[in-house]
Amino acid sequence: MNKSTVGELFYKQVLKVYNDTELEELQQVEATYRLLNALFVEATKQERLQFSTLFARIVYACQKHKVEGRLQLHIHHFRKAVKEVLFKAKTEQSAETLQAAWSVLPRTIEALFGTKRTPEIAAILPTSFPLAVSDVEVVDFRQSVRVVVTSDDRKQEQLIVWEEDNPAEEIRVQYNIAERNANFGTTLHLLRQVFDFPVTLNLIDVEIDAEGVYRPRAFVVEPDYLVDVSAIANCFSQAGSEPILYLLKKYLPFEPNKYLMIGNIANFFLDELMSNPEATFKETFPKIFPIYPLAFSLFEDALIREIFNTSQRHYVTLKRMVLSDFRAQGIEPDNAFLEPSFFSEMYGLQGRLDVLYKRDRQSAIVELKSGKPFMPNQYGISASHFTQTLLYDLMIQSAFGRDIDPKNYILYSALERDQLRFAPRVKAQQYEALQVRNQLVAIEWQLKNSSKLFSNYALTEKVLEQPNIFLRVNSNRFAHIRGFAKQDIEFFEKTYHGLDKLEQKYFNAFSGFIAREHQLAKTGVEGLDNVNGQAALWRDSFSDKEERFDLMSHLSIEDNQSQGEEPILVFQRTEMTNPLANFRKGDIAVLYPAQSDNQQRSSVLTHQIFKCTLLELDEKSVWVRLRSRQFNTSIFEQHIFWNLEHDLFDSSFNTLYQGLFNFAQTSKSKKDLYLTRRSPRKCKTPAEITPPQEMTQEQQGIFQKALNAEEYFLLWGPPGTGKTSMMLKHFVAHLHDATAENLLLLAYTNRAVDEICDAIESIHPEMEDAYIRIGSRFATQERFQPKLLQSKIAHARNRKEIKAVLKRHRIVVGTLSSVVNKSELLTLKKFQRVIIDEASQILEPMLVGFLPNFKRCILIGDHRQLPAVVTQDIEES
Repeated sequence: MNKSTVGELFYKQVLKVYNDTELEELQQVEATYRLLNALFVEATKQERLQFSTLFARIVYACQKHKVEGRLQLHIHHFRKAVKEVLFKAKTEQSAETLQAAWSVLPRTIEALFGTKRTPEIAAILPTSFPLAVSDVEVVDFRQSVRVVVTSDDRKQEQLIVWEEDNPAEEIRVQYNIAERNANFGTTLHLLRQVFDFPVTLNLIDVEIDAEGVYRPRAFVVEPDYLVDVSAIANCFSQAGSEPILYLLKKYLPFEPNKYLMIGNIANFFLDELMSNPEATFKETFPKIFPIYPLAFSLFEDALIREIFNTSQRHYVTLKRMVLSDFRAQGIEPDNAFLEPSFFSEMYGLQGRLDVLYKRDRQSAIVELKSGKPFMPNQYGISASHFTQTLLYDLMIQSAFGRDIDPKNYILYSALERDQLRFAPRVKAQQYEALQVRNQLVAIEWQLKNSSKLFSNYALTEKVLEQPNIFLRVNSNRFAHIRGFAKQDIEFFEKTYHGLDKLEQKYFNAFSGFIAREHQLAKTGVEGLDNVNGQAALWRDSFSDKEERFDLMSHLSIEDNQSQGEEPILVFQRTEMTNPLANFRKGDIAVLYPAQSDNQQRSSVLTHQIFKCTLLELDEKSVWVRLRSRQFNTSIFEQHIFWNLEHDLFDSSFNTLYQGLFNFAQTSKSKKDLYLTRRSPRKCKTPAEITPPQEMTQEQQGIFQKALNAEEYFLLWGPPGTGKTSMMLKHFVAHLHDATAENLLLLAYTNRAVDEICDAIESIHPEMEDAYIRIGSRFATQERFQPKLLQSKIAHARNRKEIKAVLKRHRIVVGTLSSVVNKSELLTLKKFQRVIIDEASQILEPMLVGFLPNFKRCILIGDHRQLPAVVTQDIEES
């Protein structure tokens, strides 16, 4: 059916409603609203895009069909008037609204479908628009304005704000503007219900009228709280957007599977081929095995063969892309960058792209997907993937300015044809994604208050108004969700509802603690030394950072090995580098070009940044390892000086959430044990254990009690009392020589793990080959590097040989964080006991989710209290 015919059918529907004398006035208004919705659905049907609001659909359709601006205004005002009549019961406006319908609907049909008006339509068409739309005199425009909201004038539909760069006078911000920002109603609701005034906003694409009222297109709540682009995109599906999926992803564990592995392999292939387009599959595939040895060891032979065969198809596609297809789209691989990261305070986003092509003002974004598009839109792209490109587009324009106009692509390496798919910029969809971004920040703020859900002390009205966010995860509420997301909702719901009242209090209290710590790490606390968070990267001045010793500035590149298998940069300190800068070996950091004197914005926001780890530093030089290998080193030649600042791992907080959820799933007996509702069981028949003679009498008694403890034993003592060098050493000696137990030895820091390795090797010479260390060689003393898992399996040719190495070594050593993130290890090797040094430095959610995996444990540490805020939350719950 052609467009003109569709328009004729809509004209008939308008006449049908107009001439239906049996319909009451209010029913006619409702029928015209359904018609408005139907014609815009029809106008956007081919795209198969997901719109959560009619506003967004209208904006997109009007842009696509180049609807005249004046008519757009009247469409939006009609939409708003209908909602006033139907949902706010302003029935006195129904007659005027109906007259607007007979004016707006025919003109809209003509604009969208190009159908000429019939005589019958012309007869009912008013000569003018009944709803008055006053012209707004716009005297200024600003791309972004940062403000603090102090109150809300709901009668005038205006926020009362103070501009950060001009705080001398009160400013009013108009919201619910039919044709500009009415789609941000959810954000305005969250401002009132979740966030406490004052709250910081970025106003986007702001018109300023003659009266000084700001009229933004979009709102970004708490812009210093950067949300990862992928986290937002994952909330989108063919059914629309669902922010609750973000909450689930924090808590639910993930297991290695073939799909994740193939995704990792495809990304590895792309990196390798961009560096060496002539590389063959035969020489490239074996490099993957040492990167994921434990995951491969879990897979059966048939599955590994399937992964191998599937990977070959991906390789062929990616090689063709690098050699020819990218260039066919104007993307020159030689001028591309691998996995560049960006921060955008303007939009409250952060993210890492797969490929960025940039040459002068020409640019392109390529995001690799190893799967196939599910229920794709008009462009052949899944909803979440399309959203991802739209947000990357915002991020790139935020960094380089709107003069740059990137072309955005999704590369589906699993497809047999049309693998590279263009994702055009759709403003309405970008605003949709920003609205979801605000909802995710609101979830973080609700999590902060989750510890107060059961508290008895005085609560603010806002907290009391907020429902338990965990009870929102209800399968009945999300009946429209299907597939894996539905399974996740049901899994979380069953687990949380399976907790008793005390267990829920515990879960809520520590969820609130983690969320508060996460916010502190991201946004900091203004004015407090060393508590300025990630946002200090762009919020704090150069001098403030220098005074706090948080900045290692004006480093010059001495040796560039960023193209190597181990991408390393060696910097030389200059006379402008603060010699007292507080950085240590092993710190994670952000590397970016040093700011020139005439720059107004922090260069961390206006350049590609590099995530890295400090390997070594001395009085003259600094060695860093980049997280991603770089085949294009031109950026390092463009800038003379570079800055290093401390970075943040968001994933470390998710590890804590997952620890809580693991605890929630454990047995009732284990939960009672660690919540101290029951005492640890005592050994009925203690083993006869002869303690070492070099111990004191007190140490000998502790030694025997600890090894006979049936469930757990806590060993507390001040530094220097021999907890590691004496007690742990002899625990290991006895368990290795006198039992057949597999033993897991963990600590909080790599320095402490070095000490554990030293203690093991001091037992007797044979112990030097008795253990495996989990971790990175860059965080391990050189003399212990041969004990690392990757060193031990360097010559292993298959998973059977890897399993043999694991079986041969009864002792495994590492930091808790390195082992918690390798769940495959606990599947491949069963440990009867775990000993954790520096246990008092480890946050409780990580411990309670990990300890139930073991029959027995010994925790060693200094006597340190839990943070007071957590203790108070639990006690008062």
